[in-house]
Amino acid sequence: MKYHVKINDLYFVSWGEDGTQPTFTIDDNLDRAHKFESDEVANEVADRIGGEVVPVEEDEG
Repeated sequence: MKYHVKINDLYFVSWGEDGTQPTFTIDDNLDRAHKFESDEVANEVADRIGGEVVPVEEDEG
């Protein structure tokens, strides 16, 4: 199973160019959202940004 990290309708993409500014995408562009292989790593990111971990929908791949 894979996981997304989200805040409201925004989904985590990456930590940005310098690693300090998280970037997000809106929920109608989920192909850009990062898919975490591990729920542990997803939870670490969610804790850092105040988000929540949600499973990737089956039709997202």
